[in-house]
Amino acid sequence: MWIVIAVVSFFILIMLLNIIDSKVHYDIHNVRLMRYSFPDGQYYFAVSFYFWQAKKARVAKQIYSQNTIVEVEGFYYEINHIDGIRPKTGGFFFEKEIRYFGEPLKLERTSNINNYVINQFDQGTIAIDLSTGCSINEYHNIYKYLYENRDIAPLDKEFLLQFLEKLKYRRSTNEEELNSVYNTFLKYEPLASLALNLINTIFSFIK
Repeated sequence: MWIVIAVVSFFILIMLLNIIDSKVHYDIHNVRLMRYSFPDGQYYFAVSFYFWQAKKARVAKQIYSQNTIVEVEGFYYEINHIDGIRPKTGGFFFEKEIRYFGEPLKLERTSNINNYVINQFDQGTIAIDLSTGCSINEYHNIYKYLYENRDIAPLDKEFLLQFLEKLKYRRSTNEEELNSVYNTFLKYEPLASLALNLINTIFSFIK
């Protein structure tokens, strides 16, 4: 009988922990990517979580995905492979990790243009960072207008929304894509006015 009580109590505890997890606000600040090394010197990145933290795992997959640029221990990397969910190395049975692999990037220049922080890396890789209040506010205004407006061509809307997702999750872009984004913004008014700082920032790369 006591075994049944213990099992039922365990599942109730897990359900309560899962409910607590569902109410936590997760973002890039509390879903951190850490770097780990194999004995042979190879390395990987991982987000650790407990198996009842379904929301944390889901948010981690949104934040860190293919082509996301991350800064870990002062170095930059671009994620190029997601190895899935695995038992946490050296952890207990209830600890899991989402494992990633990435390539190192050489930072060539950092600029702050119109409240957007731009990192330029080797091989033409560019990352635009929403790290200031002004850029975040402009981002939300652009997103709201795109989401609610029906006068924008569906393909253009989808393209710009995908680009905004790249900005939100710090995914890489390049000069060719920025040129397309710039030209697409200019096709629509008042969208172009709402995105004025972002447009001018992009123009600094394509002029």
